[in-house]
Amino acid sequence: RVRSRLAARADELGDITEVFGLEIPFTTSAAVAVERTVDPDADAQLLRDIFDVQPAMAARYRPDSTVVWCNEAYAAHLGATPAAVRGCRWIDLAAGLGYDTPEMLEQLLADILATTPDDTTSTVLAPMPGERGMRWIQWSNRRLPGADGGVDLVQAIGVEVTELRTARDALDAMARELVRGRVAERRELARRLHDDVVQVLVSAMWAMSPSDGRDVDADSAQRSADLVRLAIEQLRSCLG
Repeated sequence: RVRSRLAARADELGDITEVFGLEIPFTTSAAVAVERTVDPDADAQLLRDIFDVQPAMAARYRPDSTVVWCNEAYAAHLGATPAAVRGCRWIDLAAGLGYDTPEMLEQLLADILATTPDDTTSTVLAPMPGERGMRWIQWSNRRLPGADGGVDLVQAIGVEVTELRTARDALDAMARELVRGRVAERRELARRLHDDVVQVLVSAMWAMSPSDGRDVDADSAQRSADLVRLAIEQLRSCLG
């Protein structure tokens, strides 16, 4: 069983109203996966329904990146049809479209295989240039063991997360701006406390304790009181 994060519900207008996790049972037999490219059973129909609501790219390929099965969405992002993609290495197709250099794509494949041992899953975020600018695709990869216990296929499901990434980047920028604003605010508060309040209090202290040792007269006492009141007003302004 594999837990899919692609399940979604749509309203009568076709807008997605809910996205939820769903466990979908399916075979891990490589032979069945290759032979039954269109599976008529309920599980395959459920997957198709999910893809209709929330488009996703799905493919199965061998460890050398040779595609043995893919849906139309996967083939479309490689500029081809499923029939044209099957039997080709996705590394060659992606490199031909300028997604990255063959060397970088080979390294990506090696990383996928290294991070998905023993029928586990991994996630990778990949940039893809397009007519609308840079797109970001989140791929979930899962290794499917063959009948002999060895690795035969890798299953990949990709969903575009460009809008989510853009929103996250905007949120990060807002957070940085907030930090900068708080730092500037603290500096301004420190300046006001030092240049205004502290200086006024020092003046009040000298008015009440003259350095020449003379007694404090009424005018000096009044001036000191006025300075203390001014300092209180300045403190209230800072607190405000």
